[in-house]
Amino acid sequence: MKDIREDIAWAKINRDVLVSLENPRKLYWVIVFGALSLFSVGLGCEIYQYQVGMGVANLNNPNVWGLY
Repeated sequence: MKDIREDIAWAKINRDVLVSLENPRKLYWVIVFGALSLFSVGLGCEIYQYQVGMGVANLNNPNVWGLY
């Protein structure tokens, strides 16, 4: 049993592989922007918590910090 059909031209295979290297569509950039936005919000929350303290997360008891 062969893995590659021999009647397919190598040029078609090359075109199919190189399609993935074209410029990304708008949906890709929307997803990237959304992910960066969520990451920025999370980073901002962590910085705020480091500045203000663990009380922001309602962890006033030091015994539960290890679980957080």
